[in-house]
Amino acid sequence: MKIEQVKIVDFLTVSNIETRLDDLGIVAIMGVNKVDTAAESNGSGKSSFADAICWCLWGSTARGEAGDEIIRSGEKGAFVSVVVYDEMQDERYCITRERTKGKTSLKVEFLDEKGALHDRTSGTIDLTQKTIAQIMGCSESVFRSVVYLGQEEMPDLPKMTDKALKEIVEEAAGVQSLYAAHELAKEAHKKAVSAKEAAQQEVNSRQSKIEDHRSSIEVIAESIEAEKESVKGFRLALEQDVANCVERISVLREQASDEIFEEAKKRVDTAVDDFRKYTEAEKKDQEIESEVSRALGGIGMMRRNLDAQKKLVASKKAEMENIHSRIGKPCGECGTIITEATMEVAKDHALSAFKSSLETAKTMLHELKTAEADLEKKRSALPVVSGETEDKSLALAEARRRFEEIQRMRAAIPALEGEKALAEKRLVDTISRPSPLVAKLESLKKELELSKFELDASTLALSEAEKHEEECKEVVSVFGPAGVRAHILDQVTPMLNERTAFYMTALTDGKISAVWSTLTTNSKGELREKFSIDVKHEETGKKFKGLSGGEKRRVRLACAFALQDLVATRANKPIHLMITDEIDDALDIPGLERLMSVMQDKARERGTVMVISHNDLKSWIGECWTITKTTKGSVLSDDR
Repeated sequence: MKIEQVKIVDFLTVSNIETRLDDLGIVAIMGVNKVDTAAESNGSGKSSFADAICWCLWGSTARGEAGDEIIRSGEKGAFVSVVVYDEMQDERYCITRERTKGKTSLKVEFLDEKGALHDRTSGTIDLTQKTIAQIMGCSESVFRSVVYLGQEEMPDLPKMTDKALKEIVEEAAGVQSLYAAHELAKEAHKKAVSAKEAAQQEVNSRQSKIEDHRSSIEVIAESIEAEKESVKGFRLALEQDVANCVERISVLREQASDEIFEEAKKRVDTAVDDFRKYTEAEKKDQEIESEVSRALGGIGMMRRNLDAQKKLVASKKAEMENIHSRIGKPCGECGTIITEATMEVAKDHALSAFKSSLETAKTMLHELKTAEADLEKKRSALPVVSGETEDKSLALAEARRRFEEIQRMRAAIPALEGEKALAEKRLVDTISRPSPLVAKLESLKKELELSKFELDASTLALSEAEKHEEECKEVVSVFGPAGVRAHILDQVTPMLNERTAFYMTALTDGKISAVWSTLTTNSKGELREKFSIDVKHEETGKKFKGLSGGEKRRVRLACAFALQDLVATRANKPIHLMITDEIDDALDIPGLERLMSVMQDKARERGTVMVISHNDLKSWIGECWTITKTTKGSVLSDDR
């Protein structure tokens, strides 16, 4: 990278300077102050010349001037432009920075082969500044450390902290791209951690959902089994009801068939016809017979009821005697499920029911006997007629009793058929009606299988996320301070020591050593990581703090020159220019001679080395420029 030319207008003390800077060899820049002759070369504008280049590229000077401070007194604005040539890309750029009162503008333009300008300025000054850093291939701190060594801003490398020294060496070593890689790696790792946590939450959610499904399935399965037992008992009871109805209907139809009914009716009609032939006694007999007939009907009903009650008594007795076989079934009296614990209570209930039904049967039997006694009284009240009349009366009564009995049996059949139909319908409904719990169970089983599939997918995603997070973590470690950057520092440290030793030999005859180190010993004698420069005078044993001003300056120069060599070997775009400002200050003649020898070597390496000095360096430097300050500003004299 070459800075080929510069144009400066109304910057600090400079009024107007335009000159080329590439391939000039070593050039001494001296000054003359014609405005204040007592100042000699001070204030002539030598440093302003160098500061203008720094300001154009980075927006500030080595002395920290910025804003309206850089505008020459009495003028409305300042203007500086430089032309740089990227040898690697074979590209030229014109960089222009202007300052008017309260406003700065920055422009980057590409120069094609025909010399035409093409704007490459970004949207803001900050973005354009980043473009300049990319073009130059370095940052402002590296530029000031290896290209422009200002008199007030020369990097005091031996006194820098571990962090500051490490940052500048890392950037000089060309690893600044690793900072961005480290930040990208950290951001990627942060996202990977978030993705892993989200995947873990997803797995946890799926597992919780599966447990919920399994718990629900277990509960519903138990409910279905309980429901089956309940339905089974209900079904058996309905089947028994239907069977009872069928049996009773069959008996009634057999005992009260149409033929039997018609025969009984004919017998009644015949008996009535025969009986009408008799006297008033016969009429009275009819009336009494009617009462007897009604009494017979009532007695018949009472006998049937008594028969039913007897069956109930037998049922209750059997239930009482077989109470142990009903464990797990509902109590016939209170409906509570019978268990071993409630057995005594169930026995009491069964006994009580048996006794109650037995008492009812006894009462009904007593009522039946009373009714039969009444019937006999009614029959005994029949008038005494001839034997034929009595026979006819008895025949009529028997025919009527039999007919009424058959009528009652025939009338009971439809009711029993209705009862049977209702029981059959309830039985069919019970058997055919699907349980809603079964459908719910099947639905839950399907959801469980789907959840298992989703869990497998989530578990796989979690595994991938964990693997990715570990990979990102490893990348963060690789690009972190303890990774490849530390490795690079370990690599460049020997080179820095070799070059520093070379310059210390040239500048101090090897009496002072300056050793770059990535490790240091603490007060306990323990080694710890710390980047530092250990300076020691071989004769006096003094550290950097105890050296004289001239010795310190030589150490600073040696370290700075070593850093320059590192940049030259490591940088993608080494800059073929070095500007030093008052680096010969506080050096004696032998020190100055050694410094000029080094600067001659630097000029051969860099192409252009400019030495700004108060001293007359014509004895060591053949090419000398003079910047003269007049009342109209500083200019570059024609005798350069």
